[in-house]
Parts: sequence; structure tokens; C-alpha cells
Amino acid sequence: MSNFDMFQKQWPIFAKLGGRAEVNVYSDPNISMIKIRQFAEQMTEAIFSLERLTPWNLETQVDKLRELERVGVLDSDISAIFHKIRIVGNKAVHDGYDDEREAMNMLRLSHYLSNWFMEVYGDLNFKTTEFIEPKDIDKFNAEEIAKLKAQIELAESEKQEFQAQLEKIARSQKDESEASFNKLKSDRRQRSRKFLRNNDLMTPSRKSRDFSHGMDRPLLSPFM
Repeated sequence: MSNFDMFQKQWPIFAKLGGRAEVNVYSDPNISMIKIRQFAEQMTEAIFSLERLTPWNLETQVDKLRELERVGVLDSDISAIFHKIRIVGNKAVHDGYDDEREAMNMLRLSHYLSNWFMEVYGDLNFKTTEFIEPKDIDKFNAEEIAKLKAQIELAESEKQEFQAQLEKIARSQKDESEASFNKLKSDRRQRSRKFLRNNDLMTPSRKSRDFSHGMDRPLLSPFM
């Protein structure tokens, strides 16, 4: 059972990346945070396709997020979570950062993004799920652990499958009228705002403590 099972049918790549982050969170927090970074980057790519946006000359994740902010796709709270994952993920990749508590917090954030994504872009009957802290990895099947830990990078077949899915989305939207798509975008923005109103990530006091991780800085600043 994974916090990312919601993606199994429609977005298997997200389910795989989230599952790999979970299975590594205790034994290798560094790898867990790297997988969450990849998870957020792939989700960003999916959002561009779903919103009929082309990331011309947007080579970095921060540039892509700023563009989604500029065109009104990401509310500030959601954007801040993407940026938090980006910053911690970069620290994991480039500095070998491997804090277990931070990795668990990143899992919690990515699960919150998962609920948001499915609420906005998934089935209209989607019901949000509660985050459940993964069990200690030592309790998992040893063979499955070894298999998942070996999957640091996305396999080429997984990348191709995800790209094919994005191309299918583009084709399916090609014949949709501009008026119809604008109505869809408006509905998505309303669902996003409704989700944020109804789903607090955590209480304010805990939010400040966990996001800042003991550092004196503005809560969820996108450029921490």
C-alpha cells in the first residue's frame, strides 16, 4: 500500500516515483529526496501538456514553475510546495543531503501535491487520501527493496511511455474548441482554489516548524 496508489491507472510514472521515494525514506533519505525531485519535475511536464502550454526556452524547473505562476495555473501555495521540493531535491542531488526528517517531510509535500493534481486534473469523483507514514524499510520484503533501490534513474522505457502519454494528451485536445478549453481551464482553477480551502497541509505551528526545518526564514518562500 502506497500513498501514491491514486496514480496507478492514469499516471503510473508518478506511482512508481512516489513508491521509490517511500521505500528509500528510512534507509537512504538522499535517494528518497532525489525521487521526489523527479516526481515534481515530471508532474510539471504533465501540467504543461494538460494546459496546452509549450515550455519554449524554459530549460530549468524554476523557469517552468515561474511560467506556470505567470499564466495563473499555480496558486501561490502550490507553487511554493513545488519550489520547496525543487530546492531540497537540488540539495540532495548536488550536496548529498540525506536528512531522514526532511525526506519524510518531502514525502508529505509530494502526497499533498498528488491530491491537488488529481483534484484538478483527475476524475471528477476523485476523493483525497490521507498521508500515511511509510513503515520502516527493514520490514519490507528484502527482494523488493533491492529492486526498488536499484531504480535510481527512470528507465528509458519509462521516459518513452510518459512522453507517449503526453503526446496522446496533446492529440486528444487538438480538436477541442478554444471556448471549450477555456471553460475547462476556468473549472480547473476553481477546483484548485476549492482544494486549497478544504485541505490544509498541517496546522500553522507545525507547518512553520516542518517547512523551515528549524531555520529562521519566511514560511514557504519559493526561493528559499
